[in-house]
Amino acid sequence: MNWTYANKNGLGSTWYGPPSMIHHMANYTIQGMIHLVTNEFTTPERERKLGVMLWPEWHFGVLLLYGGHLAINHLITRDIRRFCWDRTPGNAEILDCLKDNHAQVSPKCYAKLKKRQKLDVVLPENDFSLISKCASVIQNFCSNEKKQNMLSCLGRNANQGQMSSICRQIVYHRLMIFNTDARLNRGLIENCHQDISKWCNSEVADDDDDDKDSDDDDTNNKDNNDVVVTNRDMGGRIIGCLRAKYADSTATLESQCVTELIDVIQTSKLDVKIDIKLYQSCRKQLDTKCTGMDKEDCLKLLYQRGQLNDDACREQVKRIIREGQMYIYADQALVAVCQTDVLKYCNDIPIGSGKQLQCLLNMRDFISNQCQNMLKQRQELWGEVNVYQL
Repeated sequence: MNWTYANKNGLGSTWYGPPSMIHHMANYTIQGMIHLVTNEFTTPERERKLGVMLWPEWHFGVLLLYGGHLAINHLITRDIRRFCWDRTPGNAEILDCLKDNHAQVSPKCYAKLKKRQKLDVVLPENDFSLISKCASVIQNFCSNEKKQNMLSCLGRNANQGQMSSICRQIVYHRLMIFNTDARLNRGLIENCHQDISKWCNSEVADDDDDDKDSDDDDTNNKDNNDVVVTNRDMGGRIIGCLRAKYADSTATLESQCVTELIDVIQTSKLDVKIDIKLYQSCRKQLDTKCTGMDKEDCLKLLYQRGQLNDDACREQVKRIIREGQMYIYADQALVAVCQTDVLKYCNDIPIGSGKQLQCLLNMRDFISNQCQNMLKQRQELWGEVNVYQL
């Protein structure tokens, strides 16, 4: 073993000095730990011994460099090495990288990340990247919001010119996670629990209780965490099921659940990547055929022309078409043309169940020519997906 390398990285030492020096030493310590785990301590037994010997300094370095409260330890350095080798520690860069790759990281790392994400939803002030990189937008637009509503406020103001690209990127990523995992959306769980039980019970698994503290020494539970997180997609399937039922004119959801789903749908319109199912299913078409134009409208046009050959993509496009019929503001192209008419003739009509669209159709002799033409195009599109004609 290269003890010079280990000593150089501050392993086994006690740190004193100014913050800049401590940060420097913490960085060396993390790099030394990664080196040891990767090259020297290759068995679980050796890893446990390493954790006992060096846990205090490892934990200090992680808290300083990797984003605060995430209880990361030496057992997940392989995830850091695998996914974040090109990131510079500091300013929560490593934590953000692990979040970016949350679907691919190890079970232990995923469980820790999910706990952190739940904390970030309830206490967004603990989300270092969000708070630090969106500070000016928070100050200007969200200073009076409750802390738990901070992310929603940032989402509502995502198109403000004052929002930097890095802030917008972080907000979109947080919204993507929030909107594709029902378990992180407390309002949706509380207000849709009856509909989840009625329509989506088959999507609910009981093997995802990660609220219990795990034994990070891995002495007693061995591979139990593998069971804890075997169903990572459950939260996404629940939201997908609810959105499908909302778009199904034969299913009736509770009004409070519809309100939550409308918020999810409206947020997903900020960026096609936030609607992760649509984005993943249609990514090839989006990258090759939809550059330079509205992504969802492009997919609808491709669908109408019979140019979507991928079954998964077709199903997702059918879903957003139906959502647009039920909630007019989910169809951005339609509402851009007809918004004045909606405000003039249908503003007092409840949203969320296709009633505003029905109102426009009833007022077709009075609305603008542009809105009439767009409605005619949409009726042809609805006919393509066998949507119930209003």
